[in-house]
Amino acid sequence: MFDYLLFATYYLSIMFNSLRQDEIAAIKNKCWQLDCSQMKLVRNDFTHALEGPGYIRMEPDGSLAFKLYFNEPMDEAQGLMWLSERFGRLIPTNKCYKLTANDSYGRMWEATNVLPNTRFVIPSNAPVSGDIYLPLKGFFNSDHKLAHGQLSFVCFENYNFPFNSATTKYHDEDGKPIKIGWSLDTAKFEVDELDFFLTNRDDQFLISITSKTPSIASIVEMRAIEALQFLLGRAIDWRICVKHENGVECIVIRCAHPVATAIHPPIRYRGPKGAEYWQLYTKYFEYICQNKDKDSWHPISTFIHRILEARKASIEMQCLALSVVVEGLLRTEFGAWAKPSEDLLNWIDKAKNILNLSSPPPSIINRLGGAINSMKRASASDQLQELLKQAIITKKEKDTWSKLRNSSTHPERAFFENYKDAIDAFDTVLTLFYKLIFYRIGYCGKYTDYRTPDMQDAIFPTKPEFLSATEK
Repeated sequence: MFDYLLFATYYLSIMFNSLRQDEIAAIKNKCWQLDCSQMKLVRNDFTHALEGPGYIRMEPDGSLAFKLYFNEPMDEAQGLMWLSERFGRLIPTNKCYKLTANDSYGRMWEATNVLPNTRFVIPSNAPVSGDIYLPLKGFFNSDHKLAHGQLSFVCFENYNFPFNSATTKYHDEDGKPIKIGWSLDTAKFEVDELDFFLTNRDDQFLISITSKTPSIASIVEMRAIEALQFLLGRAIDWRICVKHENGVECIVIRCAHPVATAIHPPIRYRGPKGAEYWQLYTKYFEYICQNKDKDSWHPISTFIHRILEARKASIEMQCLALSVVVEGLLRTEFGAWAKPSEDLLNWIDKAKNILNLSSPPPSIINRLGGAINSMKRASASDQLQELLKQAIITKKEKDTWSKLRNSSTHPERAFFENYKDAIDAFDTVLTLFYKLIFYRIGYCGKYTDYRTPDMQDAIFPTKPEFLSATEK
């Protein structure tokens, strides 16, 4: 049973010297304000700088903004030059600003690629204000040097996920905790050298990752959220991230985002239990962590994000996005499948030589040459056929993808007669999409088959002998 003191230590750690409980509540309620004794705006090309006191605050819509009361009068000529550079133009990165600020708690904050508004140029003594679009980062040198690194995320909503551990409930009586019961409300699991802890508490979703060493690899920050997005089938709108390692705490605060979109998750939530959930999370997390590019999502996570974004549009656009994403997944993760034979490649080269010898106009050479060269790559249809032969997908899934792809990209053809057919096709291809990911990450276990009317759970991989005659 989960130890109450362990949870208390975890929960306090996300506020340890970094953010107080009242600040977290203010961020949740979109009324947070940070008074700063010293702020500085420095343009990225170092040609312009302003400094003085000011504040950073969260607007009612959840966005972040700042105001700086600079100490010295602004050089009017510099201001007018800056204004002329901005007016009616896209601003290159080198002409954006970096904002740094020191607050009364000894924390240092920074925001990159900030664009102050133009109103402060005239009059020249007006305060500078602007919006902060990228995450605001804060740093604090902690006196508490833990023997392990810790990474915590806070979301201001509850998420449905399977629990596998209980929390002991206590009641405070005369300053002493008295045990009153327990509740199955947390998920705990390990991935290599990392301990994961997830729970819903007080209308907040908390994610904690603790390493067995004093630091956590920076790639974990991004990949942990990507894997959770995949598992839950929805965007993860975390608002606060606190990373503690080697005696330094880094705080990241994000602006509020629009309502998160969602799709059917790979395993449908059916209440607590379910070891397959965290087995699937572990497999996906380990696989995408092989990509060490800490500045961008793994390609598979990007594909999932595109499907989620498409959910904001019509069912036709959703089907188009899903069918194209499947094609992209096949190209990036199954590129070696169904490659043309050496004999076919030789015939392709012969066709190119015949084309060149006929001396057609350059426009014809470019157009036909491109079409011929494309034959050297495996087509998505050929790759799916190979996957079908190995019983990784079904014939219905392959045929439905072909219908979606062709109908979505050729507007002269009829789409679907009714929305039910379109939704059924989307769900079938979504199941195909998940199966491709299962195979690539090496997952074997339960999943939800959205082809079926009642969305039954099934086991992956499916054995050929269990396929119906119509699916073979």
